[in-house]
Amino acid sequence: MKSARVIEEPATVPSIKGITTKASVGTASNLETLAQIQKDLSEAQRSRGTLQSRLHDVSDNLQRSNLQAAIDKKRLDELASEKVALARRLRDRDEELRGKAKLLEDIHDETVSLTLQLNMAEDQVQKLTKENEDLVARWMARMGKEANAMNEASKFT
Repeated sequence: MKSARVIEEPATVPSIKGITTKASVGTASNLETLAQIQKDLSEAQRSRGTLQSRLHDVSDNLQRSNLQAAIDKKRLDELASEKVALARRLRDRDEELRGKAKLLEDIHDETVSLTLQLNMAEDQVQKLTKENEDLVARWMARMGKEANAMNEASKFT
């Protein structure tokens, strides 16, 4: 039986971080290096999985945020349009109120003018009524004197 020979040729063994090392195959340090490399690979895969999961979460969050941003932008545009419409309605209402206030002032002025004319007409009516009463009273007095004079004149005849 032949004894197993350990090959002592240097071999290139990949390590993490892309650095290659020269080692003899079958030595204890190679096994430690291999174990370290496997541990580093396992850690890198675990880290990769965590990062992929995080990337997926961030991507989903970004997509939701973009969707919410689009909804918010649409709502903002709607509110801006509504603001413009309300501002226009407010200006129209203010103009309408100014017109109504002017109309009310004109009506008030006309009412004052008509009231003044009515008071003057009533004063004129009172003056003419008094004057008419005086004329009627004087005429009645004169007619009464004439009637008395005719009665006196007819007694003697």
